[in-house]
Amino acid sequence: MPNQFNGQVFDSNGKKLSGVKVTVTSPTIPSGTSTTTDANGNWLITIKTDIDSKDVTVTFSKSGLETTSLINPQQTAILPGYIDPEKGGILDLAGDYPSGKYKVTSLSQEIQDIINKEINDAYAFATTNIGNFILEIESSESQVPNADNEGTNKNFNKPGSLAETRALELEKYINDKINTLYAKETNPSFQKPTVRLGDINRVGDVAWDQIDANANKYTKDQYTRVKADFINKTPDKCSAYIGEGISITGSKKLKKQPGDKSIKFKCYGFPDRMGVNGVYQNFYSISGEQDVPLELIQFIVYATNKLNPNSPPFPNASIVLLNPQTLIPNITKILGPTPPANWKEARKQFYGNDTYPGLLKLYNASSPSGNAFDSAQKLYDIIGNRGIMVKQGETSPISLQNIQDNQEYEISTINGYPASVSFYEWSICK
Repeated sequence: MPNQFNGQVFDSNGKKLSGVKVTVTSPTIPSGTSTTTDANGNWLITIKTDIDSKDVTVTFSKSGLETTSLINPQQTAILPGYIDPEKGGILDLAGDYPSGKYKVTSLSQEIQDIINKEINDAYAFATTNIGNFILEIESSESQVPNADNEGTNKNFNKPGSLAETRALELEKYINDKINTLYAKETNPSFQKPTVRLGDINRVGDVAWDQIDANANKYTKDQYTRVKADFINKTPDKCSAYIGEGISITGSKKLKKQPGDKSIKFKCYGFPDRMGVNGVYQNFYSISGEQDVPLELIQFIVYATNKLNPNSPPFPNASIVLLNPQTLIPNITKILGPTPPANWKEARKQFYGNDTYPGLLKLYNASSPSGNAFDSAQKLYDIIGNRGIMVKQGETSPISLQNIQDNQEYEISTINGYPASVSFYEWSICK
């Protein structure tokens, strides 16, 4: 009997998300089984054969947003919340701790991997929203009696003590990870973010009933959460200042005027990664409609940055750099030491063999003049998206509040293709 998988996708603010790629995988489902959400965020995939949902994984992906997966989907299943590197959010560990355990290492390996990924995203949120972020832990327990199942002889008879112990262990774990990330920080003026403790010993108001010990009414009060949020959630009003035009090479100095709170950018041509006083946002940005998919642009940015950044600035330099003769010999350099599992297939399809001519040979025969986007698209289709995020539209605001009034500051860019010129305009937000 056919199986139908369907749902609706929203962002963290409750807005319906269109254009999200939804992929369903299992050992018995053909590869490439996917669809895209419509204007209302709805999607539907029908599998013609009968399958067991426990073997199924549903993955949601869209450029500029975090890719997330749901294993063993059930009716009315809801994806857990995560922290977006730009918008923040909540990582909720509700139901993930085994009974009476509090150590992060006692969580499943899957949950530990998620926590590690979310710490990276929380750190990125801090670097994206300098001076306007909070990282906070909240923890709660129900009135169900607790015992120490870690074997450390802790006494959890005091209400709220298990919730508090979980929060303190998680705080130490997160701050240790942040210390590691900060040790690699290249900007000495960026202050190390720390996670703070909020309400960590909350106890639910549903009284313990030994007869009804397994009731779901207790679960809503059993959680530990990590929140990444803004200090000031009120959007600043922005006015555009074009200055000397929008063709900018290198950096430019501006003077902070009284009342200036932040600055944001519109980037044109090839994507740019914007920064103030050497602190760069953790993504590239490109404005306006594009002739090629944003995911492909993201891959090209990754590829061009992995190749020689000192290539001479030919006309349409990224096209020249990404032609088949240049891109293919450098593919190992692009992918790095841990290429994806289908790397052998990619090599076969591009280089070819005696029985299969390969995309590279077919490409050269059919298009002698070369088309870099076509070549990169074929490579992207085989290897998939990697590395550096590219977002459509304006950048998020970069705070100016750590700069004194009438003091000069420097805006600069890392271009998606290192040898080209950046084109951007900026807005000062008050």
